[in-house]
Amino acid sequence: MESSHERPEDAALRELEAVLRAVGEEMIALRRRAQVAEARIRELERGEQLALDSAMSGGRADEHAADLERENLELKGRLDSARERAAQLADRLRFLRQQYSEPQG
Repeated sequence: MESSHERPEDAALRELEAVLRAVGEEMIALRRRAQVAEARIRELERGEQLALDSAMSGGRADEHAADLERENLELKGRLDSARERAAQLADRLRFLRQQYSEPQG
């Protein structure tokens, strides 16, 4: 009769094994989810870093563009001054040629 009846300890042991097996399977599933989440976080962090790098380089590009615009304005001013000076020199040269080519009298 003892063989048909199990001891309470055996039933508790089987129940404990089933619970441990379920907990182990749940831990495996949670570990997989955690690994997927960690990979996603790394991916987002890389994207965030790329966005920050892009924004920073964009800021530097904006500064560089502003520097080039200032330089361009300065060069245009210098070019205008040079044109004006060249026109003055051309006028003086014409005057001198006229003076030289007129008969002295």
